[in-house]
Parts: sequence; structure tokens; C-alpha cells
Amino acid sequence: MSLASAPKNEKSRKLYIRGLVDFTQKLAVCALGALLHFLDTPLIKFNLLTNFTIMSLRILNMDNLLWLGISTYESLQIFSAHEHPSIYKWTKTSTKEGPSIFSLLNRCNSVMGSKFLKNILAQPTKNLDVIKYRHEFIEFSINPCNESIKETLKDSLYTMVNSMSCIIDFEKSTIQERFVVKPGFIPELDEKKSKIENISELLDEITLKELQDLPSYINECSIRKMPEIGFLLCLPLWKPFNMMTKNDYEIQNLEFKFHLADNLYYKTSRCYEKYVDRFVPNSYYSSKTSQSIKILTGFNSSGKSIYLKQVALISYLCHIGCYVPAEYTEISILDHIHTRIQSNESVSFLMSAFMVDLKQISVALNESTCRSLIVLDEFGKGTSEINGLALLLASINHFVHRPLYLLPHIIISTHFHSLPNLLQQIINSDIINDNIKYLHMSYTIECSKIVCLYKVINQIKNQNMSMAHSVAAQNGLPTCIVERATEVLLSIQHEECISPVTENLRYKLFHRKYFIEKVLELMPNNITDDAFKDLVDDMENIRYP
Repeated sequence: MSLASAPKNEKSRKLYIRGLVDFTQKLAVCALGALLHFLDTPLIKFNLLTNFTIMSLRILNMDNLLWLGISTYESLQIFSAHEHPSIYKWTKTSTKEGPSIFSLLNRCNSVMGSKFLKNILAQPTKNLDVIKYRHEFIEFSINPCNESIKETLKDSLYTMVNSMSCIIDFEKSTIQERFVVKPGFIPELDEKKSKIENISELLDEITLKELQDLPSYINECSIRKMPEIGFLLCLPLWKPFNMMTKNDYEIQNLEFKFHLADNLYYKTSRCYEKYVDRFVPNSYYSSKTSQSIKILTGFNSSGKSIYLKQVALISYLCHIGCYVPAEYTEISILDHIHTRIQSNESVSFLMSAFMVDLKQISVALNESTCRSLIVLDEFGKGTSEINGLALLLASINHFVHRPLYLLPHIIISTHFHSLPNLLQQIINSDIINDNIKYLHMSYTIECSKIVCLYKVINQIKNQNMSMAHSVAAQNGLPTCIVERATEVLLSIQHEECISPVTENLRYKLFHRKYFIEKVLELMPNNITDDAFKDLVDDMENIRYP
């Protein structure tokens, strides 16, 4: 059996098949193998034409489930399972959950509860009744009027669990005023207990460091964790509360949070956890009648990838029946969420990072419908600029010429500043105005430094201007390298010959060496000859002036 669109060359054919089939999805590969085996049986061959050709391969998914690829789950960090770091607890199946949507939402007190939550996250639904039911349950749970019902439910569960005397450690449960499961029954729980015990030692070390940085009039402090807030630095009042002024609350490098009883609570740089508590909100709107293709530009670290992930994650969370971090959300039921955000290359896949990118965009082009969301983060950067730009242009051109009933919701981030001008050359201006909207990540310049505002604005700004050299200078690249890069860039832009370096770097080093020799000669005679020689010799190792 042959695939009609596959190349004839054996090597090219294998690469083409790898682009169509995601071999990391073992069940899908097994299903495809079973289907091919079925088509190869004598009975089927008898009923079909001899030497028939397979015209195409399509991904079929359950009608009531939203489709997400493995790469999308990884890019959006819905799950983040890592091999267990402890050699004593490591097995082929033992994993440790890193920062992810699952770890953020998981507040379950049992393994079964965690597995049930994981199953919900792994199968986002398109069933509106299920989504509404989950919303109603969340609304019921957070309503203070239902607190008594929740407490009654807790009491019933307590009675049920108490009957399991072989599992619960009643002595420790009484002391700690909570359920304590005996060791050995739930390995995951034993692992977390071990981590909590080690946290106390870590907190003691952090407390000592914080105390050293505090003013001399503060003699003690502690680190405490508050629900929904995280770790805080707790300081006892150093003077009567009625004598405290506003200036007393302000301590350098500390962020005052609140006052409780006889303690003041602060946030410090050491108390911040992996999840940030500040986020610049940005809106997103897409419909069939208002430019469903968004093209976002902005320099590095301006927030483009975060904005793309925000749109994709909120769309995903809506399909698991979860509340979302937005003032208002209205979203239609989606069939697919396709992403080109993260490229995980591996020797076992026999695919480079750019080939993984092409595979992801291939799935998006072939499988997307009008009810799909496509997120492309800097597609085309894995190859030469000309080739990458050409592929991105061709992909956008393909989407805008689709019928309206087949056009998906698309958001693209790119560093190709010439993209808008090139699109105007190959696509009719009316089609561009109807389907494409340009966005930009705003910024300002203060004291010759770039300040990111992380706000999305609706305009094309500085199409031919790149801030790469300014960003490079702010991130520690030597000044001489940045200046030379700027000279080369200007020469290329003006189609001029690139002039050679006018001054040799080692010539500059010689002058610096001569200067330090003179300085040391003028110093009092309290330095030995060996030390002087060592200082002079060390100058030879300097690479940048």
C-alpha cells in the first residue's frame, strides 16, 4: 500500500511519514498499524481494487473532546512530569510534577482525587452541559452561604475514614489536628511528607539570612506560609502598635503586606515562589467578521510568548469547566488547539528542531477548522531568515484564502519586521483588511534604557526597527561588541562594504596594561615583586577591553 502524496525516495518518504504521524502518541500509532493490517487482509483486498492507494491521513478524535497535541500540552505546561531526582525513589514510572496547570489546581487530599483531576485536564470537553455543571459546582463551593453543608460533608468523610484504622495514624492525627496516613500506603504522600520535613531546615537558613539583612533594631523574625499568599517574612512589633508611624512600616527591600495581632508581614525576594503575583492584563478578541488572524510584533522579553500562552491557556481552561483569570470571557466551543511554541528535539525522533516545527505547522494546516485556535510563536526562526520568512508568508497566504467557514482563529508572533510590507505585495489589500490585524508589544525608553510595558497595542510600530542591540547591551554584552554589531548592521542596511576594525583589541590591552603598571609604581612600596608580576601577567588573560 502506498500514500499518494508521499515522495518516491525511501529516505524522503520516511521523513514525510514522520511529519504526518506523531510517533510519540503510542496509542494512535498502534491504531494506525491495526488499520493498515486490516486493509491488508485477504477479505478486504478481495472487495477493494488491487494496488489501491491511500490518498491522505487524517486525525480522528472523539466528538465530545477538544483535541490537543502532545506538544501543545508541553508548550502550555498543562502537565510537567519529570523523573524523580532522588536515586533512592527513582523507578521507570516514578515522576515528580513541576510547575504546571495541574500542580497549580491540584489541592486534592487523596491519590484518587488527584487522578480524577488529571483525567479532567487530559480530556477537555466540548459538552456545554458538563462545562456548566462544573461551573455551578465551583460557584456552590466558593459561596460562603454553603459553608455549613461543606462542613457536614467533611464530618461524614471523617466518620468514614475513621473506620479505616489500619490506614490512619490516630495518635499523630490528634496531635496535628488533621488526618495523618500511616507510612507505606501512599508513596506519593510519603514523598511529600519527606519534602515538608526538609523545608523546615531550608526555612531556618533563609530566616538567618533575612535577619542579617534587617535593621539592627529588629532582633527576631520567622518565615510563615499563608494560604493563597505563599511564604511571608513575619516580624514582631519592635514598638507599641499605637506608636507605629507610616515610616516605621517601610523597610528597605521589604514589601509590607498586612498587620495581624502583634506581627507585621512582609514579602522579600527570598519569599517569592515560582508563580508570580503580578500580571499585566491584555484583552483578545477574534471572530469571523473581525480579522481572525492576529500578527504580533515586539522585541525579545517584551511579553509576546506570554500573551500567546495566555490566549491558549484561557481557551483550554474554559473547556475543562474551570474559572479563568479574566474579567469577562465569551468563547465558542473549539475543535482543536494547535501550537507552535516549543520544539523538543530528540535523537530518538530522528528530527531536528526545525523539522519538529514543520511537523507542528503541518498538523495545524491539515487538521484545523473554523472552530480551531492556532498559536504560532516565531515560526520560521529555525532556518535562514529568507526561507523562514517565505514559509510564514506562504502559511498566512494559505489561511487568508480559505473560505470563511474554514478559517480558524490564528495568533502569530514574529521578529520578521518586513512581514506586513511583503503581505501587501502578495495579498489583496481588501483581504488583508478583512482578515489580518497587526498588534505590537508597547514599550518606552527612559534614560536610554528600554522599559517593557507588557501591553498589547493595535498598531504597526517601527516595522524596520530592531531593538536587539539595545537589549544585548542591557544584558551584559561588552560595549565594543555591541558597537561593532551596530556598525556592521548599518553597513548591510545601506548596502555598503563592511569596514575592518580600525583599532586592534590587543593594542588597547597594551595601553591598559601600561596604565596599571604606572598606577602601581605610584603606590606606596608595600607590594612585593611577585605580586606585581602576577598582576601584570593576569592582564594577558583579558579578552575584552
